[in-house]
Amino acid sequence: MRKVPQVWRFSASGMLFDAFLAGTVRTQALLRAQSAPALEAIRDAVGGSPANTRITGPWKFPCPRFSRRR
Repeated sequence: MRKVPQVWRFSASGMLFDAFLAGTVRTQALLRAQSAPALEAIRDAVGGSPANTRITGPWKFPCPRFSRRR
């Protein structure tokens, strides 16, 4: 198995949260099951609120994956 480098790049801080919200069925269900205040707190915690973000984009999130191919 080898590690394949991969980086998600977003032009706005809230795009990471949006990617998770529209992502896999499991993650989507988990987020949509939250109350409105809890969902807003989660969004703020991952940088979804521009008021809480002092850094300007682009935002880069390393998310390496593993491959069985060599």
